[in-house]
Amino acid sequence: IGMCPECTIMLAGGRLPHKGTPFMTRADRISVIVTDAPDRKALAAIRSLGRLGFRVAVAGAKKWDRGFFSKYCAERLICPSPSKSADDFASWLLEVVAGGRFDCVMPMSDYTTIPLSRYKRELEKHTCLAVPDYEVLTVVRDKPGILKIASRLGIGTPRTWCPSDLEEVEELAGEIAYPCVVKYKKGTGAIGVRYAHTPGELLRHFQTAVHKPDVVFDDIVPMVQEYIPGGIHDVCLLFNNGRVRAAEVHERTRMYPASGGYGVTYETRHDPQLKADGIRLLEEVGWHGPALVEFKKDPRTGAATLMEVNTRFWGGLDVSAHAGIDFVHLAVRMAIDGDVDEMYDYRHAMKYRWVAMELRRALESSHPFSEMLNLCKLERGAKCDLSLSDPFPHIVETALALGRPVRRLVLRNRLQ
Repeated sequence: IGMCPECTIMLAGGRLPHKGTPFMTRADRISVIVTDAPDRKALAAIRSLGRLGFRVAVAGAKKWDRGFFSKYCAERLICPSPSKSADDFASWLLEVVAGGRFDCVMPMSDYTTIPLSRYKRELEKHTCLAVPDYEVLTVVRDKPGILKIASRLGIGTPRTWCPSDLEEVEELAGEIAYPCVVKYKKGTGAIGVRYAHTPGELLRHFQTAVHKPDVVFDDIVPMVQEYIPGGIHDVCLLFNNGRVRAAEVHERTRMYPASGGYGVTYETRHDPQLKADGIRLLEEVGWHGPALVEFKKDPRTGAATLMEVNTRFWGGLDVSAHAGIDFVHLAVRMAIDGDVDEMYDYRHAMKYRWVAMELRRALESSHPFSEMLNLCKLERGAKCDLSLSDPFPHIVETALALGRPVRRLVLRNRLQ
């Protein structure tokens, strides 16, 4: 293990990857496209790779996306919105990489991972990827299907029902315990996750969709799960054709929204059993690339229950890097060099705060004063997403956030 001279991230083997070359020079840098410029995962990846000497090109659909304003962004690539048309995005990317300027592409969301996986063979003629084959991706993205595989392996899963029509929902409504969870069989993040406390609420959730069908939400008929209390524990993994290469576990100690969603504060955990269960599941399907296996731990019993698998890099990507495992760097190395050494050592009980999300949660809370007090508390040794050496992404994001209410007010006045 070596240390990067520009940051505190440990590097496996003490070298940077370039086909056997010990270190990159300014004249001979690996060029990587990081997609999803507005995403916080993308900003973490841009900073990580930039600090290590990579030339980072950032792809996004809007010129004000925050990733474009990082000092480590060497080139801005304005692309078609992958959420509007995955095929248009894939066609654009094929044209961009066909010139041979880019050594690797790192997708940061489901909207970019899916088209890269679908067009993997065509893209790999021109650049390197660390994404699974589309057939494997399809299996893992199907939440009822992956839960059945996990149950067969002896991994704890919640009771799950997949009614096909409203008549079956009406029958189910009188039989199950409440609260229960309604979610899409395929999706991303906490979008579409709703809680039913009565049979009437359950029926209403099935009668109203909260997202239009697209490449990620391609099946908008929801499923129903029993509600499992407890915190969310993330098993973060990197696989190379069915073989695990890195693993780290952290808990989302506070979330936005509080009922479950994006991590606001995190703490790394030492949990060999969770790690082993996550690894077994992805070994079974022959996974390739990064993935996050999400568990809940029931405080009543201490039992861990699988929730779903996120088939991409995760929101707490920066947490993993600060703890000692830089998954983006390892994924780039693996894509270009073919493999990397295994890495499992990281700092346990390290705390991390996503300050921008903490502020948003505080402002929208029913108790904003107490939330703001929590925001002002500084814990020794805690890490956060703010960077004094790279401040402009957060400055731009804050300016845009403050400008939205003003723009709405102006628009309302014009309409009146």
